[in-house]
Amino acid sequence: ISETSYFLFSKDNISFKIGRDYMDSNSGKINDLFFSSFSPSLNQLMFNFNNPDFQGTMSIIKLDNRSINCNNDVNSYCDELDDGRHNINRWFYYRHISWNITDKLKIGLSDAIISTGEDRGIEFYYLMPLGSFQAEQLHNVSRKDFVEEGVGYGIDNDNGFLGFDINYKVD
Repeated sequence: ISETSYFLFSKDNISFKIGRDYMDSNSGKINDLFFSSFSPSLNQLMFNFNNPDFQGTMSIIKLDNRSINCNNDVNSYCDELDDGRHNINRWFYYRHISWNITDKLKIGLSDAIISTGEDRGIEFYYLMPLGSFQAEQLHNVSRKDFVEEGVGYGIDNDNGFLGFDINYKVD
């Protein structure tokens, strides 16, 4: 039984992948900030651009869902009018760009965000290729990840990450 199954389209220096596969950010040999070599395969949509001087990756990854059953206590996500059933969807958005400065030196920058929330789908404002995930998160007025007074706790939550990598080839 295989843990990977995906469709890959590749032409020249551009590739597009949809399906289930392992992730690798290409910035570490065993483990790195965003993906572990021990992580399971993940459902994903990925776009790659690769030329001799510049490389880029943009991914949308579906993480496992979580369920919340409410018991109406103060630490719950629920209030007294709640039916007690909540499906929390989790998404991981990841981008990495890198430049070959010389034949030996390569630098990269990564931007990622884990998006969680009740019945939450893909957030299209995170698909902007050149904007910061954190800026997109803060400037979207339709977000509901705040706490309303007297209603309980907000259950939409986004956690952002930034990464920087340097690769130097030693002869």
